[in-house]
Amino acid sequence: MKNMILLCFILASVFSYSLAFEGEIKIKYNQFNGPLKIDNASWFFKSDLSMFQLNMKNDNGELVKSSFIPDKKLNSLIIFGDLKAEDGKNYFYNIPVKSISKESYLSAEKVFVETTDEIKIINTYKCRKVVVKTEQNTTEMWVAQALEVSFASLSSFFPANIEMLGMQKSKISGFPLKSVTKDLNGTVLFDFEVVSLSPSVLSVSDFLTPVGYIDSAKRE
Repeated sequence: MKNMILLCFILASVFSYSLAFEGEIKIKYNQFNGPLKIDNASWFFKSDLSMFQLNMKNDNGELVKSSFIPDKKLNSLIIFGDLKAEDGKNYFYNIPVKSISKESYLSAEKVFVETTDEIKIINTYKCRKVVVKTEQNTTEMWVAQALEVSFASLSSFFPANIEMLGMQKSKISGFPLKSVTKDLNGTVLFDFEVVSLSPSVLSVSDFLTPVGYIDSAKRE
């Protein structure tokens, strides 16, 4: 009996206890109906620092990586890729948040969020089903609330991210380990799931523009 009680306590700790996560969260896109040919993506977190890396395939089938770093101090989004410009140089772009466009149907007052009591275990995390509805689509996501990362707070940097918008509006913390977005006809637009969580000690320098990159504002 004592062993059973101890086992239940351990399981509850594993699935419910909130821990700050530092490292990489890798995402696989099962479906992406958009102009980009996305292969996979990764989020990197360290305390209040974050970076999103998108791996896409160009017309030649080559993998191209683009990185997005939210700069909360400057309230801007830093963007750079691994492809050189026509002049053979690498540039980064510093985009003020106020300049990032947002679709009107994604305005907070037009987004409705339902936090359900449905629970599913994904990658050892207890995930809650959250439904986000807009005028054009419906998103069902499974959020690991015990996964402590600064995800929902990044909504202003990524205004097209429905998961962030829904979590921020409903004041839900954590990270979505699975999400499916469908249009009003039920056609799947986006379908992604987390395939790995790799805790690691990251350096502050990992969240800076790489050495050798030039500010695009200084491009001749």
